[in-house]
Amino acid sequence: MLTFDDFSKLSTTLSASISLFKQGNLPHTLLVLGDSGTGKLSFAKLLAQMLFCTSKGDRPCLSCTACNKINSGTHTGLILLGANREDSTIKIDDVRELILELSSYGIESALRVVVIVDAHRMTVQAQNALLKSLEEPSRDCYFILTSSKEKALLPTVISRCTELRLPLWPKDKLVSELIEQGVEANKAEEIASLSGGSIGKALVYANDDSFRELLTLFEDSFLSLNNEKSVAYASSKLKASRDDGDMLINLLEIYTTNLLKKADNSQALKNINNMLSAIATARKWQKSNVSWQATVDYLLFHTLEDLSIWH
Repeated sequence: MLTFDDFSKLSTTLSASISLFKQGNLPHTLLVLGDSGTGKLSFAKLLAQMLFCTSKGDRPCLSCTACNKINSGTHTGLILLGANREDSTIKIDDVRELILELSSYGIESALRVVVIVDAHRMTVQAQNALLKSLEEPSRDCYFILTSSKEKALLPTVISRCTELRLPLWPKDKLVSELIEQGVEANKAEEIASLSGGSIGKALVYANDDSFRELLTLFEDSFLSLNNEKSVAYASSKLKASRDDGDMLINLLEIYTTNLLKKADNSQALKNINNMLSAIATARKWQKSNVSWQATVDYLLFHTLEDLSIWH
């Protein structure tokens, strides 16, 4: 579970904002921006926990009844609004229903926190219907909008919100978070490299059985080569993995790039560059009509020739 401390480590600006929020200075209309997977929804839920938390100490405590209910999505004071699965939009009727719900009395608390997930998915009509509520929120109501595509939001919506941007997660912080989640250090490194600064992707990869199986397949094929016979064995293991081809090539590229730190002579650098060139060729083949098996064999032979001294 992510905490405010995790987000505070990402930037001094974000840390300062969190400190202000904890001091009771949370805006009633907040727009949380950031690339996909940077933790916007997790951050919004932390803000809701902070507001509802019953602890007398630092909030949110993440362990009281209110915090647990928000984490499980059962707190009646937290209203989550997201896109309709059928067409991936938030319609005007959804917003009207939300406004009607806000007019009723809260069961657990008069306080209401509305989180609109991927607010850019609101239709223009839905955004316009929300304007008055954003402009004149009641004292006991907070609106938190999340978005990775602010250009899809009306300027009138943006102007009514205080903006807060979540940065991409540095690799070292992703690794630390994954290790805290119980992921082995070497796998945490690989997952962090593949995640592109997205804590969301990193956590999905870490908890995805199929991804862990893919990592094992990569290690048992590309990283287990010692002669031509082993190439044939690895090729047979990879035969049915065409659908995971892009990810396997990504893993090979990450592994090869990381070897640059270990290269201590011109021959080692030459081998690594040869491997990176082969990977670039394989990517081109992936986009053409070259068979997956031919691509695999090409990469395996290059791995044996250029990288065998490291595994």
